[in-house]
Amino acid sequence: MISVCIAAYNGAAYVEQQIKSILCQLSVTDELIITDDGSSDDTVKIIQSFRDHRIKLIRNDKRLGYSMNFSKAIGLAKGDYVFLSDQDDVWRHDKISQCVEALKTHEIVAHDAQIFYSNSGTHAEYYSQFVRPNISFFGNLVKIRFLGCCLAMRKSVASELFPLVGLKYLTHDGLICVVGSFFYSFKYISNPLIYYRRHDHNTSQGHQKNKNTLFVKLHIRLNFLLALFRIMILKLMR
Repeated sequence: MISVCIAAYNGAAYVEQQIKSILCQLSVTDELIITDDGSSDDTVKIIQSFRDHRIKLIRNDKRLGYSMNFSKAIGLAKGDYVFLSDQDDVWRHDKISQCVEALKTHEIVAHDAQIFYSNSGTHAEYYSQFVRPNISFFGNLVKIRFLGCCLAMRKSVASELFPLVGLKYLTHDGLICVVGSFFYSFKYISNPLIYYRRHDHNTSQGHQKNKNTLFVKLHIRLNFLLALFRIMILKLMR
């Protein structure tokens, strides 16, 4: 079983196209979990218009923020394989099949992406490669190379990692890349399996220059190390 997790918030402009690109790759027993973080536009109405039993929409009672909203969706996933998805990208038709094949032998999979800059619909100004392969723990600790929307993992990995997302400054995708690369087998697929949309209202910085202060950057990495030691201790106690 496959679970795809979307953290939605005011994504009415693009979410329909993204959902369509995902549903066509899912079987009747798979699920698309969407946790909406209090959208004030037509995001919820668009999601409900699909009337597809595979879509499981959860509306948060209060704002959780980007990473905690993703963490909630992942915690609800029942599938053997868990995929992360942004609300505004477009998946290539073979994304799931390529990732599932890799997850048969590895615990975490990351793939490449093609960026397109867009302020409306499907208009694209230009495309370019983004993700650079770096699957080592120390490499990702220095600079995370993978986008969260390019990650998939086994359910067993999600069950160990995501209780730790509550640590301040600890992002869901950074947790997978940094701590995940230390403990689990990691596979990189060089094919660009999504069209990664950049527009005026993106939540994440994506490929753009990181604007965090030095203090925040150090705090983030300290929390990565704390999360690593927590999992290490839990494993030793078993």
